[in-house]
Amino acid sequence: MAASKRPIRLLMFATDASQRIRGVVEVGFVAAILMALISLAVRALPPAVIRAQQTEAAFLVATIKADVVAYYAVRGEWPQTNADVPNSTLAEPDGLGRFVDRIELGPDGTLTSVFGLETSNVVLQERRLTYRPRVTTAKPSSPVGWNCAQYRPPVGMQSIGTDVTDIDNRHLSFICRD
Repeated sequence: MAASKRPIRLLMFATDASQRIRGVVEVGFVAAILMALISLAVRALPPAVIRAQQTEAAFLVATIKADVVAYYAVRGEWPQTNADVPNSTLAEPDGLGRFVDRIELGPDGTLTSVFGLETSNVVLQERRLTYRPRVTTAKPSSPVGWNCAQYRPPVGMQSIGTDVTDIDNRHLSFICRD
């Protein structure tokens, strides 16, 4: 069988200058697209990591929220000390999670997650994220909801306690933004 006499159309075997230039332009175009995609991926990674680490705080606070609400339902006032909610993870020593060092109980039932030095991004190191109880203004005995950081409650509701969150708004997870 005789080999085909077709010309090979690879860049280095191009027969004339216009084919070589076209090949170089195509390779450059593909390289530029790849570099742009890599650049976008690298820029998007740090905010995603910061928000993912805040998810740990939300999960750790979730169990304590139930204890705080139960205390409020029975006594009609918010717990003031860790001893008021003894079965919760508030009694745990430092090192509560991988990223969350501890959770502090504040006045009026607020819960503040304090991030430790193990966070992979300096944006969260030693920073605080507050969760505040939210009640219906006209009927405080109604079910309690929670607000994260600067998130404003819906009309007819109010957040109890003070927000001591010191994480920049642009780094907060979406559920904590207003």
